[in-house]
Amino acid sequence: MEMIEAHLRADRNLDPKTAAALARMVRAAYEQFAGTQTSEESESDA
Repeated sequence: MEMIEAHLRADRNLDPKTAAALARMVRAAYEQFAGTQTSEESESDA
């Protein structure tokens, strides 16, 4: 997931807010279909 986010942030065609929104969308889709929870979410649940 981190590599996808890094690529989105590095894309000069995307402003930072758009890159962050796309990263959240990709992460949410991945978690839904993979049935996993990322370390970021695990920390916020604590």
